[in-house]
Amino acid sequence: MPVYDPTGGFITGGGWINSPEGAYPAIPTLTGKANFGFVAKYKKGNNQVDGNTEFQFKAGNLNFKSTLMMKEL
Repeated sequence: MPVYDPTGGFITGGGWINSPEGAYPAIPTLTGKANFGFVAKYKKGNNQVDGNTEFQFKAGNLNFKSTLMMKEL
């Protein structure tokens, strides 16, 4: 049974990882730091989630950013 509170606040987080050799198949010897972050909250007045996520691996020239956050409970 899912439990949630649409009148609650929000959640946010982020961090980084070291991407090892072989993790990026296009350039298997590439290594470096990859950063990620996220934020999620309920839209005011309803129980729909709004927010975004992002992942960056500058050494590989990669930048992923979400355009839609979906809620399935």
